[in-house]
Amino acid sequence: MLKDQPNTFIADVSALKLRFPIVTIAKRTDEDRGNVCRYVRGRKPPSKSFLIRFYTAFKDELAAIGIERDISRLTNENLTAETSIKEKDTSEKILESLNRQLAISRQILAQTNRIEQKTNELLKWYKFGGQRWELN
Repeated sequence: MLKDQPNTFIADVSALKLRFPIVTIAKRTDEDRGNVCRYVRGRKPPSKSFLIRFYTAFKDELAAIGIERDISRLTNENLTAETSIKEKDTSEKILESLNRQLAISRQILAQTNRIEQKTNELLKWYKFGGQRWELN
């Protein structure tokens, strides 16, 4: 597609002269703002699927300033593979979060059961021969 993808992408973003480039690009490409920031600042090379979404979303604006990019070499096969990896990562993160929440719930339930047992023991002791407690 582009000989030097990251630098070409950064130059194209700069040429668009967007007031809030990171937010605008993130919204129109449905990409995380943190990733867009890394791409725009050159800290991370943009993925092929992101480049496809970017050049599709900003096609008219780029054409208006005389920039046209051929994205046909970024195949749908690459896009599908990257999208499925991203979905898998998201699913794994959700599953990890649910597992952590389940572990916390189990700890709370165990604590509640221990408190209930102690309360029942105290009630039995008090009911069957224990002496009345007095607060000093």
